[in-house]
Amino acid sequence: MLKHLLNRRPPRLTALFLTSTLSLLLADSSAAALAWPSVPIPKDAVAYAVGDQMTVNGIPLRIQGFFAKTTQGETANWFRQRLGKHVVENKLGSAIVLGRAEGQHYISVRLSPEPLGTSGIVTVAHLYAAYYSRDTKKAETERLLSQLPPGSEVVTELQSTDGGKQSRYYVLSNTYHEDVNRDRILELMRENGLALRFQAKAPEATLQKGVTQLSNGAVFIFNGYNKEAIAVIGRDATGRTVVQVNVINNIASYK
Repeated sequence: MLKHLLNRRPPRLTALFLTSTLSLLLADSSAAALAWPSVPIPKDAVAYAVGDQMTVNGIPLRIQGFFAKTTQGETANWFRQRLGKHVVENKLGSAIVLGRAEGQHYISVRLSPEPLGTSGIVTVAHLYAAYYSRDTKKAETERLLSQLPPGSEVVTELQSTDGGKQSRYYVLSNTYHEDVNRDRILELMRENGLALRFQAKAPEATLQKGVTQLSNGAVFIFNGYNKEAIAVIGRDATGRTVVQVNVINNIASYK
C-alpha cells in the first residue's frame, strides 16, 4: 500500500514524505535516548529534592533524597528487588551503595543507617551525555584555568539549576600565596560583572563546610546585575592554597 502511494506521488513530494517520516522516527528515537529512568522509593518513605538539574565534573545528574522508617537491611533488600539483576553492591563506611547501569544512565542508591530508620540518596547519572560533551567540558576547564595562576587545578565543579537560579560552584588548588589567588579571583569576578562588596577573615565553621576543609581563610562576597558570588580562599591540610567559588545567576529575571 505504501509503495502504491509513493508511486503516485511526484518525486519531490515523495522525497519530502520520506524525509518527514525519517525525521519523526529519529525524533522518537532521540526522545527515548534522552529519557531519564525513574527510580521508585519505598512507599512510606519521605522524599525530598536535592537536584533535578545538576552537573558534577561534567556528568549530568538527577539526585533525590529520602528517609525510610525501615532498617538499612530492609531498605537495601527492597531496592535489590526493584533494581533487578546485575546490581553492584559496595560498602562505604557504614553506608550500603547499590548500583546498576540502565541504557545510557547509571543508577546508584546510597543507604545510611539512622537511629529511627534509613536515609537514602538516589542518583541517576547520564553517562552518554557526559561522554559526548567531554570536549566542550574540557574547553571550559581550560578557559577557566587560563585565567588563574599557572599550574592551578580544578578539584571539582558543580553546576545546578533550582528555583530560577543557576549556580556554578568550583574548587581550585595551587601552590601560590593567598594574595596571588585573591588578585586573580577579583579580576575574574570583575570581568564577569561582579564587584567586591565585602571581605573578611572566614569563620572556622565556613571553612569546614566546603568540599575541602580549610584553615586560616578569607571570604569575599561579590554582587552584580542579577547575580552574586562568594569566594573562600585558604590552605588545606597539605599546605596548598584552595579557592572555593560559588557564582549564582538569577535566570528567572531573564524570562
